[in-house]
Amino acid sequence: MRESGPHPGAAHEPVWPWLVRGHVRGLMGIAMQPPPGYPPVPPPFGPAPHGAPLDDAPARTRQWALGSLGAGGTVIVVTTALIALDDWSAIALVPVAMLAQVILGLLAFGTGRAGVARRRRLAAPVPLEETVQLRRWSIIGLVTAIFGMVGGLVAIGLVVLVIAAFGAAGGAWGRPLRVGRKTVAARLDRGGHRWADGPAPEVDDLDPDTRRALGLLWLHDAKKEQASVPAFAQLTWQLAVVGAPSELLERCQHSAQQEIDHARRCFSVVEAYLGQEQTVGPIDEVPARLSLRGGRRRCITRVALETLEDGCLIEDLNADFAERAHALATDPAARSLTACIAREEREHAELAWDIVAWCVAQDPRVARAVRRRLDRLPRRVLAPYPGGTI
Repeated sequence: MRESGPHPGAAHEPVWPWLVRGHVRGLMGIAMQPPPGYPPVPPPFGPAPHGAPLDDAPARTRQWALGSLGAGGTVIVVTTALIALDDWSAIALVPVAMLAQVILGLLAFGTGRAGVARRRRLAAPVPLEETVQLRRWSIIGLVTAIFGMVGGLVAIGLVVLVIAAFGAAGGAWGRPLRVGRKTVAARLDRGGHRWADGPAPEVDDLDPDTRRALGLLWLHDAKKEQASVPAFAQLTWQLAVVGAPSELLERCQHSAQQEIDHARRCFSVVEAYLGQEQTVGPIDEVPARLSLRGGRRRCITRVALETLEDGCLIEDLNADFAERAHALATDPAARSLTACIAREEREHAELAWDIVAWCVAQDPRVARAVRRRLDRLPRRVLAPYPGGTI
């Protein structure tokens, strides 16, 4: 007679045969079932309810992958907006979003692959669509992570190129003329006009190679000095657009006149060293205009940041170069020109600081933007060539 109890048949039917059968059935991919009267075995060792996922790996993989895609989209949107507005105050968002894109993409890939491996290991009867989703979203996560890493390397390379270009721009005398972040200058062609006007150096005792080398160095500076003329004109109408005091506009106009004199005298030195006339043609690219459509504060911020780099830093640095060249030069024409450039470039740097001071006084947010840019400016700059060559 069979005993009654919570598990009928437990006293007369041994359990070990069921365990052996269950183990074998589990290895064969068949869900185990307990003997009659025993409570059902829950997943993952028992059968999962029809259509129910084995765990939350598919949902988590999908969430990580979508987050990685969202971070990648943020990188594109923020970068596009910064370029369109020419305002790089929020550039720190780009590397943060790239890092999030890579991390979330790798999490999606790892979670998805782990979920697939777990299902293979347990040989659990799960819907085919669940495994397909795991593989699909894990691959999407891996692809977005790879794009994030490649984009990060490209961004680092672009930053290095911009820094190198910025350092090269600091080697020429005069305020640089920029189109975006690129410096531009007029073409030297036969259809232009001759600018040379000023004392010429003595060249009779120099060999041809030395004369050519010195001529090319001075030609580089002459082109930059000539480009400073429209650069100051550009600064003048920018200040007029944002409503700056007339005294600042007047000093900008005076600085442009000084740059004309610098360019003329530099081209005179160039012609003496190279032995041929130099004519200045048109400028192929036109600097971007400034308008108040984006708001007066944004325009003032742009003027302040450009003046901080191109005036406060570069023109003051150029004055240092000219002073060093004047100390080493022996030719009277070169000494006179370098002394003039050193003195007047220092005046241009003082004008730049006055412009920045007026800009930061207009809005505290402009002052914060200037402080952030100051913190990123280089503390040391190498001279592009020895001063003794002048």
